[in-house]
Amino acid sequence: MGHDFRMQEGLQDERAETMGYRVELSSEGILDDIKEDKQITEAEKNEHLQNLQLLILSNELFQAWDENKRSHNDIIYNENMWKGHDKYKALWQIRQGNTKQHTCQFKAM
Repeated sequence: MGHDFRMQEGLQDERAETMGYRVELSSEGILDDIKEDKQITEAEKNEHLQNLQLLILSNELFQAWDENKRSHNDIIYNENMWKGHDKYKALWQIRQGNTKQHTCQFKAM
């Protein structure tokens, strides 16, 4: 019986080690998930802070703007932006026109 008791004790030790190992892996996975969640929140906090700083700087710039020192180009630029025109949209329209022109020339051949 003494021998059987030692075998059972050894099996219990092995089970305890195995269970402890499994618990350790599980807790590492959970800790990694928690760290990842915190990183996402930190990234979101940084983005929010940058947007807030940009808004504050834009407001300061707008208040410092002197209407009397606006050039003719500034006026035209502001009018175009108000209408929804910008350089990227203009370039896209020019390229689209060129494409249509090339297509018509190709079809005429």
